[in-house]
Amino acid sequence: PFRIEQHLEFIDISEDGYLLLGSSNLVLNYWNGSLWYFKDADLAPEKERSLTGHGCDYSIACGKFLDSREKVIVGDDSGAITVYFITTFENDTIHVIPQMTSLHHDSSITALSVTSSKAQSVSAGNDLAINIWDNETLVSEFKYMPAHTRTITCVMTSPEESSSVFASSSLDGSALLWDRRMNKAACSIKQTQNYGLTALSWKNSNEIAIGSQAGNVAVTDIRAKKDIIAEPVMDCSIHNIIFDNNRGLLGVCGDSTSVKVWDPESKNVVYTDERHTGLVRGLAWHPKSQKLYSCGFDKQIFSHQVTTLES
Repeated sequence: PFRIEQHLEFIDISEDGYLLLGSSNLVLNYWNGSLWYFKDADLAPEKERSLTGHGCDYSIACGKFLDSREKVIVGDDSGAITVYFITTFENDTIHVIPQMTSLHHDSSITALSVTSSKAQSVSAGNDLAINIWDNETLVSEFKYMPAHTRTITCVMTSPEESSSVFASSSLDGSALLWDRRMNKAACSIKQTQNYGLTALSWKNSNEIAIGSQAGNVAVTDIRAKKDIIAEPVMDCSIHNIIFDNNRGLLGVCGDSTSVKVWDPESKNVVYTDERHTGLVRGLAWHPKSQKLYSCGFDKQIFSHQVTTLES
């Protein structure tokens, strides 16, 4: 593609430290996007330092690595889910090759999560549907529709290796726990009346953080279906949250230019950064350096070295 677009929508970092970046921009009356692949997170978002890129006809909403470096899954605003291979040709050039695409959503993709085994993915769309995908065939194994009564803001698969459990959040104020093995696939783990729920991140297989339009974050025990802790973290709607599973710290961004890190144990915000000049959208913890990376609508990616008293 010609360039990295203005709006950086998401980042994902593989176990080997490779970075996947999705960008979008409005051209005339149409959104288009591009997908970029970097060997090192610190090289992004400069196009000249990327290994390769791929232009898309639609805005790209979300993307994840399916293995350490050569296979990714992406959801876009057409409602399509696409698996791409990252392939090295004989002349040593690297290319992003679409392998297969499936269109089981009637509207744009709003959320995407991959199981810890990498065998399946879960997607949500503005059509209020949730699909469970086989990543080898991109066949939709299960479809729940309507899964919520308003926009589904997040889906997040359980960190357990062989688990069939995932959670979803919605602007209808509910967070649901799904298990396709059960006759009743979904049960409520949180319900709010005055605001929607916007983001999810598992702390472990029994506890999940839930962000809201009110700027609060709750850590909820899925067994008791009760909040262990609930605190205001941002003074705006939360957009994305992600746990650093090594230290139990939660990266948080919202409808603002701030990046924050919240420690549920101390109930304190232990880090705040204001370098972004546009809305912050994507967050990812680096598996090796334990830095937090953020991207946003200012076409910037920043790294955050988060230290606490314990570390």
